[in-house]
Amino acid sequence: MSDAVVKALSELIPCGAARGELDRGGRALRWIEAGSGSPTVVLDAASGTPALTWAPLLPELARHVRVIAYDRAGLGLSDPAPQLTAGSAVADLIALLTKAGRGPCILVGNSWGGQLVQQVAWTAPELVAGLVLVDPAHEEFEPWFERDLPYRRVVVPFPT
Repeated sequence: MSDAVVKALSELIPCGAARGELDRGGRALRWIEAGSGSPTVVLDAASGTPALTWAPLLPELARHVRVIAYDRAGLGLSDPAPQLTAGSAVADLIALLTKAGRGPCILVGNSWGGQLVQQVAWTAPELVAGLVLVDPAHEEFEPWFERDLPYRRVVVPFPT
């Protein structure tokens, strides 16, 4: 297994972990999944944070259900979107649920992820079995990239 994240998580999760990938018009949307059962639980992290934010919860959740923690466009191992907006993030999540969800899913959203999972529930209720909102952002919250700026991955060097 060449994926260091999957290898590390597989050591924590008795049933193992796998990487999933979806082609979104030439860019890849990627996630980590583990466990089995239904409904699938899909984890959406806070603004600017990757799927690994959920790493402490994955082993316990995977003991009971199938769980997916995904990297939104431009985060973790997912490719950036040409123009990242709330609408494009919702469309990506709907595409992931359609491809990998295996039926209606329980969506867990933290902060801005809480806003996004609610929008998915309103837009595509047939894909949603339930919502868990973890300190969801206020509906007027506007991430920096939502201000009509072209999206660019920004790497800030760690001071030494």
